[in-house]
Amino acid sequence: YNIINKKDPENSTKAIEFLEFGEQFVEQKEKQLGLTSTGSLSLITIRAYKQTIKKIREYSKAYGRKVVFKTIDLEFYYSFVNYLEEKDMSLNTIGKHIKNIIALMNRATEDGINTNLAYKHREFRRVSENTTAIYLTTDEISKIENLNLSKNKSWEQARDLFLIGYYTGQRVSDFNGLGLKDIRTFDGKEVFEITQKKTSKTIYIPVHPNLKSIFQKRYNGDAPPRMPELQINEYIKKVAAKAKINENVISVKTKGGKKKSEPQKKYALIGTHTARRSFCTNAYLSKMPVIDIMAISGHTTEKEFYKYIKVTPQERAVKIADSAFFKMN
Repeated sequence: YNIINKKDPENSTKAIEFLEFGEQFVEQKEKQLGLTSTGSLSLITIRAYKQTIKKIREYSKAYGRKVVFKTIDLEFYYSFVNYLEEKDMSLNTIGKHIKNIIALMNRATEDGINTNLAYKHREFRRVSENTTAIYLTTDEISKIENLNLSKNKSWEQARDLFLIGYYTGQRVSDFNGLGLKDIRTFDGKEVFEITQKKTSKTIYIPVHPNLKSIFQKRYNGDAPPRMPELQINEYIKKVAAKAKINENVISVKTKGGKKKSEPQKKYALIGTHTARRSFCTNAYLSKMPVIDIMAISGHTTEKEFYKYIKVTPQERAVKIADSAFFKMN
């Protein structure tokens, strides 16, 4: 069987099974990515599929169970989840493996290779829990921005890309690679024109003066070049540690089937997603209208937006106290 040529499996001497299908699917997507530098799957997603296939092979060996299309059912689901819990994996990591299995099964079903639909049972679902999501205050953003990183160009580039994410409120897939080519001028105001990859919406965001300053100071007027997301995530944690963003944050995770609370340094929780969340939260606290923030961030409902931002009840009360209602005589 060959995924690309899509030969009928019934005409093959040996029908392809789940793990071989997964490996061929990943190999095909890797080749597509190598040929075009873009593809339907990102490098991170391809790596995730590889990890899932590896874990299933380990499970199969440990439990003496053959994993083929017809055996992927609820019994396999609970057994595999139990195996991953015994490996002390977090609930969200387990959920990602389940998500990948469902995605591969869906693809195999669409291609006419799999006929077992037990994976569509409502109990065969991705498990997850809310992660410890943080945002950076405007003071913390300033600490990161004001660091002199001229002796470490990789850290400097990652920091500057992170700041583009912060000042535009975009996902890494949209802010990584922004530059002069994306700037338009309307009524004398410079704005970024971005077509968001997730929503396909074209949005316009004012170019923040701090970004203009960064571009002029370090990149001859343009933005920093792209950097792989994994590297940005790695370097921005080191930058934040250097900036002494080391407040203790209590992180609650389910590992090995048990909830565990442990303190973590705030810098260790920072990633590309923190830039966008910090923009949304700080813009809200600065009294920017929520509808305008949503127009930039791409959130479609206020309920979704309020779940996303990280504002304490005290911060919200202070913001409400500044409203006209509470200033009436």
